[in-house]
Amino acid sequence: MKNGKVVAVKKLLSGKSSKIDDEFDSEVTLISNVHHKNLVRLLGCCSKGQERILVYEYMANNSLDKFLFGN
Repeated sequence: MKNGKVVAVKKLLSGKSSKIDDEFDSEVTLISNVHHKNLVRLLGCCSKGQERILVYEYMANNSLDKFLFGN
C-alpha cells in the first residue's frame, strides 16, 4: 500500500456465472462478521464491473495448506 503496509489480495475469477457474485457476497459477509485471533481480517473489497477483489491483512508465515499438509 502507499503507506508501506503489506496486504494480501484475493482476486476471484470473473465469469458470466452469477455464482461468482454469490461467492463474493458470501465471503465478504462471513469474514466481515467473524473475528478471531487465528483469522486474518478483511480490510476491503471491490466489486466494480467484472472485478471481484478482496484485500486481507497479510500473514507472513506461508499458507495454511503448507502448514497442514506439508510441501
